[in-house]
Amino acid sequence: MLTHSAKALIAKSLATLVLVSALTACSQDVHRFYSSIDRPTNVALYDPMTDKPLWEKQIPVGQTLELNFDRRNEREWQKVSLKPATEFSWKLFKDGNTKPVASDRLALPEIPVIMKVTYRPSPEYPSGYQR
Repeated sequence: MLTHSAKALIAKSLATLVLVSALTACSQDVHRFYSSIDRPTNVALYDPMTDKPLWEKQIPVGQTLELNFDRRNEREWQKVSLKPATEFSWKLFKDGNTKPVASDRLALPEIPVIMKVTYRPSPEYPSGYQR
């Protein structure tokens, strides 16, 4: 049985979590790509009108790329909007780490973009790998 002070602490924690979620301008439009020895991966965002790349990333083997697309006035608790993203952030993570090794936040031209995933020839070994 929970004590009165434990119940009050849980209620305050939940209220704080709801408030932080409501005030955070983050998207649910998140994509993750893992690059492995047998499937080294590239990800690019293209302008659909010109078919020219707006942004490209070669994901190092053994790392995960996370793309997060944000729209104006979007809140995390809302479902993904059909409006084009106005900016995006990317983060690279090494296997098993929660702290990114590289990241950035960039603006988008407020038009729909095409995400293309391609694969480099395999096998591709991580840098420093000794056979």
